[in-house]
Amino acid sequence: MTQTAHIVIVDPGAKVAELDAFNRLQQLTSCRLSYHLPAMFGMDSIEMLEVDIDAVVILGSACSVYDDDKWIAPLKSWTISMIDSYVPVLGLCFGHQLVADIMGCKIGFLNEDKKKLLGLREITFVDTKGFWKSHKKGQYIVSHRETVTDLGPDVEIFAKSKEVEFDGIRHKTKPIWGMQSHPEAGPGFLKNQSIAVDHETPFQSGQQFMASFFKMIESKAKH
Repeated sequence: MTQTAHIVIVDPGAKVAELDAFNRLQQLTSCRLSYHLPAMFGMDSIEMLEVDIDAVVILGSACSVYDDDKWIAPLKSWTISMIDSYVPVLGLCFGHQLVADIMGCKIGFLNEDKKKLLGLREITFVDTKGFWKSHKKGQYIVSHRETVTDLGPDVEIFAKSKEVEFDGIRHKTKPIWGMQSHPEAGPGFLKNQSIAVDHETPFQSGQQFMASFFKMIESKAKH
């Protein structure tokens, strides 16, 4: 039996499970994806895994990384353990802010009125050294109130936009990345977030970004 990489997909949604996003991610890769809902059901399904973890993807949440919800601290501790073991970790939206916080960055509101930014945003890649090296710019689904406001000492930018300076960040030496947008998004995400977009291919850039990440993990697992 051929062994494939195992990627843990963490969905920290407290009210809605982004099953459509997970299903779309599975279609992008031959890696084995496992799906976990720590905000709804705790960390048991993650902690009871009996297979090696080759990478972690942490999705979005309506919560802030600074909230005191009982599931956030255990998820943060577990994520730190993955990082300390040099397991590749990709954070998206809330996940982006979580890994940013772990890396010593600061998180704050995007706007003084705390209004959520929803829709499509053009993001430009300013660093071509990563798994996204074939990407120049693209339209990405966004839904967030908070963002990274200051970088940690070992963090650098790989993507930015007119609205958000630190749209994509990476650790200088460890396999940790964060994207403020939702490259995992599909029609189900738009429905759950009540987002209306006028674009023929609103998910294309995000799907290509995620496919590139999975391809990198697949390649590493074969060596």
